[in-house]
Amino acid sequence: MQGTSFLTISMIFSAHLVAGDQVANSACDDGIVAVATIDPKLDSPLFHETKTSLNWWIVESESGSVEDTNDGEIGPDDLVRIEHTSSCTSTHQGEHLMEFCEAVRDGELLRFDLRGGMPAYAGSLTVTIEPDLAFHCHFSAANPAPTPPQRWRIAKKELRVESRDFTPGRRLRGWISVTFEETVGEGEPETYKIEGHIKPVIQHGQAISTTVERKAEQPNSGKPANNPESKSEGGDQPKPETEGRSR
Repeated sequence: MQGTSFLTISMIFSAHLVAGDQVANSACDDGIVAVATIDPKLDSPLFHETKTSLNWWIVESESGSVEDTNDGEIGPDDLVRIEHTSSCTSTHQGEHLMEFCEAVRDGELLRFDLRGGMPAYAGSLTVTIEPDLAFHCHFSAANPAPTPPQRWRIAKKELRVESRDFTPGRRLRGWISVTFEETVGEGEPETYKIEGHIKPVIQHGQAISTTVERKAEQPNSGKPANNPESKSEGGDQPKPETEGRSR
């Protein structure tokens, strides 16, 4: 298990896993006009460290032994360690870390997707950045039990990025803060927040996966995919800076 390649992958998120088609019955409204700020001195401990973990269904003991809590079988892909590319915190469904971020360059658009906390927390935030740095946010989540349709409204947002060079193979180092309201059925809206730093490797020309199934539901699914940009990223690992940076 030591020395296993660090991969940025499409993280597990499936409406089928927790609540059937609830995500399909939900909507998110972002009517705020905002532009990302370029901050060359943006800094975070996340940019200078490398942390990894196994897939959420794999439990690792202090002795290093592993257990598959899903089907009890350990395969090679279960032992691939996933790089933590986000240090964001979400208050939705209870405060938790969202440690995984994936970024994709699709034509002139850049999209990044934040996830983390499975299986207890099933929320995700997708941010789309346009060529003029205008950006749009979309939050979605599923609940472990059937609920009325859910609606979300972006109430406040801010995005800073270290550079506007979104070339595939580079790191997208940034800081994101999004406040949103959630309304379930005819209930009163409740306010939540996602905030923190990100550093995904930008991938090229493919949609961010949001429908990977758990192994028990579909064989050979929920496995890390090869990252075609991972070799080119080898020379772009975070390095300590001699000059001061801001948040």
